Amino acid sequence: MGWAIAIHGGAGVPPSLPPDKRLPLEAGLRHCLDVGIAALQALNHPLDVVELVVHASWLYFYVHSVHFSNNLGFCQIICFFYKIVGPRVRELENHPCFNAGMGSVLTSRGTIEMEASIMDGKTMKCGAVSGLSTVVNPVSLARLVMEKTPHVYLAFDGAEAFARDQGVETAEMSHFITPDNIERLKHAQEAGRVQIDHTQPDDAVADGDGRIGTVGCVAVDNEGNLAAATSTGGMVNKMVGRIGHGSQPTSRIQANIDIFGICQLIYHIQNV
Repeated sequence: MGWAIAIHGGAGVPPSLPPDKRLPLEAGLRHCLDVGIAALQALNHPLDVVELVVHASWLYFYVHSVHFSNNLGFCQIICFFYKIVGPRVRELENHPCFNAGMGSVLTSRGTIEMEASIMDGKTMKCGAVSGLSTVVNPVSLARLVMEKTPHVYLAFDGAEAFARDQGVETAEMSHFITPDNIERLKHAQEAGRVQIDHTQPDDAVADGDGRIGTVGCVAVDNEGNLAAATSTGGMVNKMVGRIGHGSQPTSRIQANIDIFGICQLIYHIQNV
């Protein structure tokens, strides 16, 4: 049946974003997509691929890059989604331009609280984490929750303790705080708003929770194994302790899988 992969770099990036801000995002997406393609071509399991690449924003996408491969050749589709209903997630988490991992936005107290989730499309097993402030790759911890515990979700102190027990890579909170995100928090607090990662105060979402900046990846291999993963730092100036949609497998991850089904349908229609 061929393999396929789709990634996105978060929500809330307006078309008017200046080139010096937009181009690094696009380059980062291209790099992550190339990493994911290479992993699938090397016959890695989709769970490994999405973990390595990771969120799906169900209602608001900036860019969604979809690659399909079959026995007849290779087709690339770049789909831009605006306000429509794991390269790898870890790669996205390690890129400071994206609101996940190293580029996570700041809470109202100037702290980091990251979250992530992952799901195996065949077994529907999933794992999720929230409230992380030291874990370098939250999506990897989410997978460990799925594979090493009887639970689906761990958060805050319990998740951090589990990370230490599992020996995952951690860092001081300062590792995740970037100058851009310090500036974003300053703007959001001056405006008295909670906002998505790349908006300016005048463009912020009034209710503070209408759009979620998250990164994600969904992939399927030649045998039909499907997996999806997401990761996010949440909202700029969010309250400490907020848990967003991104780490809730039954909503965001399932949305990833549903969107991927739509993309597959588009591909098959084009080839009829």
